[in-house]
Amino acid sequence: MSKILVVDDVPSELEIICRILQDAGMDAIRASDGEEAIALIREMPPDLVVLDV
Repeated sequence: MSKILVVDDVPSELEIICRILQDAGMDAIRASDGEEAIALIREMPPDLVVLDV
């Protein structure tokens, strides 16, 4: 299963993106800011990172 880190500061958008990925059979990990994302990447490197700009 692919592990995808989704980073977004808008909780509703984070929820929607993660739900779509999970429904597609992927393991979606959430972060609400860059610091949290970096910590998660160091702990358990994902296969892909999806960011908002």
